[in-house]
Amino acid sequence: MKKEYWIFLILPLGQAMVIIGNYIGLRHFSLLTYIGIILGIAADGVLFYILVRGSQKERLEQEAEAVRHQRETERMRVELLEERRRKLLSMQKELEARFQYLNEEIERGNMESARQELQSLQEKLKAAKPNSYCQNMIVNAVLDEKEKRCKEHGAIMEVNAFIPRKPGVEPLHLCSIFANLLDNAIEAVKEIEASRRLIEINAEMKGNYLFIKVKNETTYEHAKRKKREGRGNGTLILKDIVQKYDGSYKAGYKEGIYTSVLMLRVMGTDRFSM
Repeated sequence: MKKEYWIFLILPLGQAMVIIGNYIGLRHFSLLTYIGIILGIAADGVLFYILVRGSQKERLEQEAEAVRHQRETERMRVELLEERRRKLLSMQKELEARFQYLNEEIERGNMESARQELQSLQEKLKAAKPNSYCQNMIVNAVLDEKEKRCKEHGAIMEVNAFIPRKPGVEPLHLCSIFANLLDNAIEAVKEIEASRRLIEINAEMKGNYLFIKVKNETTYEHAKRKKREGRGNGTLILKDIVQKYDGSYKAGYKEGIYTSVLMLRVMGTDRFSM
């Protein structure tokens, strides 16, 4: 038995002793009465200690969760930037090699070969250009990476995003929001047939509010499992973020569609630099 549970034995025991002591002692306090009173005071003290310690424990857990959240968002940002750095370095090396080959072909007088190589380079650069979904570069970077993941799993991502360069939301929070919402959606569509793997993303500013909505088809089993597991790291991170912005986060399943809606209240479009 946990030591905290002894309090529930001390209280009734003390009360019983007071009753018996009063009954035996009639008009005068008996020894049992005094013992009962002492046990009652002791029980109150122990209960107060448990409540104080529980409050401190809850505060420490909240602080620990905040630290974990900060580390998670920072890790996501670092991974995103590192992936882009690797791609840029790889592209730089490839372009250097191909430009060297192009110069060599021109020096040899192989103009047709040089023309084909130049055309190939232009197509390569066009394909490598990241998609621009909105004015915000953080959102663009996350959406660009997630669209690549969608293609890997045969899914289509439709985006309607109207987010300014400085929406008044901390960049790490924006990164976490879109990364978690889209990771959830991608995991969900992986469980259905390829022809139905569509993820719809709508995001826009309305006054001092940022609204984000993600819809995708999924199976009832996936939605039920997600509801049962409920409080995964992604969900906790999203709920923690919306609390910081006096917002809301709701997600639910209806008629084969899983919908996540997130709202943040921001005080201005220049609160954070992007």
